[in-house]
Amino acid sequence: MKTRTITAIIALVIFIPFLFIGGGYFEALVVLLGIVSLSELLKMMNVPLFSFEGLVTQLMMLVVLLPDRVLSFIPHSLTVMDLFYAGIIFLFIAMVYFPEQMDFKRLCALAVSAVYVGIGYHYMIMTRRLGLFAVIFAFGIIWFNDSFAYLAGVHFGRHKLAPKISPNKTIEGSIGGILAGIIYSLCLNFFDGSLGLPLLSVIILATALCLLGQFGDLIESAIKRYFKVKDSGKILPGHGGLLDRFDSLLIVLPMFHYLVAFL
Repeated sequence: MKTRTITAIIALVIFIPFLFIGGGYFEALVVLLGIVSLSELLKMMNVPLFSFEGLVTQLMMLVVLLPDRVLSFIPHSLTVMDLFYAGIIFLFIAMVYFPEQMDFKRLCALAVSAVYVGIGYHYMIMTRRLGLFAVIFAFGIIWFNDSFAYLAGVHFGRHKLAPKISPNKTIEGSIGGILAGIIYSLCLNFFDGSLGLPLLSVIILATALCLLGQFGDLIESAIKRYFKVKDSGKILPGHGGLLDRFDSLLIVLPMFHYLVAFL
């Protein structure tokens, strides 16, 4: 517990100043987080980071992650989709000429990994561009959801939420996390309604984000169970890897943008 606490404090001391500064400094940090997170997935798949397919997958992820202004050197006739598809073609080439290293199943896993990590971190940048309130709202809901889901599960958990994927998670814990997320969002909206949403919309948004956050956590658990690993990595002592900490946010932040647009 001591190691876990010290790691969390150090991580927050590093992350929060970048979050407040925003701009290019924050975007550079997010790019680094994306590279490390994808590296963790590649390691699970036994794909060396500096192998041909590893480098192509990293480039595909960066194409998705990077803001448009960073990719301004690309001819206007080309889109992010075009560049991503070029990466797919290179992976197909590897599948044809190096079948012992690359099959269709692995190709699909690499492509999905690039999208999963790239889009998740791209919307971390986009959320910061909406302003600090949007970041505090989205990040806070997830942290309250995670913390109180754990506490409610420990004290009241009886019914398993997804026993085959994550045996320790319970329905009672899930409900506790959702209630905490709703209360947090209502308190925040009371003091600063920068999102400009009516009360009912805030409740709907908070509930959806909590559910999506829990689903994101289950996705990561399913991935780790598939590859038979306990943690995604070891970069954060006491916590595991970056994906172990950001799994919820990679799902929540894109959906946060979509939901705000509709609400």
